[in-house]
Amino acid sequence: MAIGEVPGEPWRRRLMLLCPLAFLGALCYTTARPTASLYARQLGLSYAQVGSLGFAMGLMQTLTAMPLGRLSDRIGKGPAILIALSAMSASCALLPLAGDYRALLAISILLGLSGGGWWPSIASAFGEAAPPRRRGFAMGLYSASFGSAYAIGPFLGGLAINLSGYPAAFALCFASGASGAAIAASLGGEGGRGVRAAPGSPGGLGDPRSLAASCAGAYANGALMGFLFTIFPVYLKALGFSEDRIGAIVMAFGIARTATFLKAGGLGDRHGHSAVAASGLALAAIASAAMGASGGGICIWPSSILLGLALGMVFPSLTAMAAGGWGSGGLRMGAFETAVGIGLFSGPLIGGHLADALAPEASLYFCALVSLASLAALSALSRRGRDPGAAEARGKGL
Repeated sequence: MAIGEVPGEPWRRRLMLLCPLAFLGALCYTTARPTASLYARQLGLSYAQVGSLGFAMGLMQTLTAMPLGRLSDRIGKGPAILIALSAMSASCALLPLAGDYRALLAISILLGLSGGGWWPSIASAFGEAAPPRRRGFAMGLYSASFGSAYAIGPFLGGLAINLSGYPAAFALCFASGASGAAIAASLGGEGGRGVRAAPGSPGGLGDPRSLAASCAGAYANGALMGFLFTIFPVYLKALGFSEDRIGAIVMAFGIARTATFLKAGGLGDRHGHSAVAASGLALAAIASAAMGASGGGICIWPSSILLGLALGMVFPSLTAMAAGGWGSGGLRMGAFETAVGIGLFSGPLIGGHLADALAPEASLYFCALVSLASLAALSALSRRGRDPGAAEARGKGL
């Protein structure tokens, strides 16, 4: 029987077993990124150099997402998740030992490599665990699991820095990644070791237009997330915010995004994932422009929350579109994560150079323009392609 066609309730149990893996892996990854950026700035690196670290991390994740996603189809999601989390934990253990740009660059490359294996493996495990009609719910649950880590990770990292310094924050990253790896090893087949592409699936990338539409929005999501976890903390620090306040602002963004995830997945199942994603991209453009116009004033808080709500609509809808087409799940999610990765490395790189060359606020206006461009591409491709959520909803009269 193919993945996603298990009768009754076993698919719910499988999703519940995957949730702690998504949370712990994301806690490691999302705490390490802003902490490493602040640590690099403390060592004397420029905005452009901090952005280049994000570029290196995102580039490596981009280059490896598709081949490692395909590998997870062959060896199973469980082993792929275990290997990725082990590499991620090793990166966090090495970060406090880095004392210059070259060392940080090498560790950023290793962290990007681990992300290239981690994100497509865990995402496709969620997508393949649920029946097709509940795929939006499954991807909403996946998004909420890692989104919870996005919400609290930067705050915990900033608090650890204030209380005990950077080594304590990196120790938190290592502990969460190692705990996730231990759970992945102990779960064995229950955690996804046996989750492979169904033998009867046609394989390949499946429906190219639905995948291209999801990747168009994935780029903007990656660019904004790369900026928020690389350049944005440094921008707030330059405005006089303390590390714990920076973490609190990013946490507010994360809470808003996480609170939206499950609802957005269900809305996509009923009304079409592309429509929900498009609405989120429009709100993201408004929020980014508002943050740039505020100049560090009181609008930073509500704009950050609005951006969280916007990206909370975008991500589960896009992942459901990517996972919903026929084809190899790991390979399709690898293509999706490649688009995210291009955004992850280009967003911090371009944003960092704009901040140095023009003004820090210019990087926020860049985020707004990226959101609008991706919205236009998503809308054009969705009109010509097939939205899995909308098609399934029509088929069931929803």
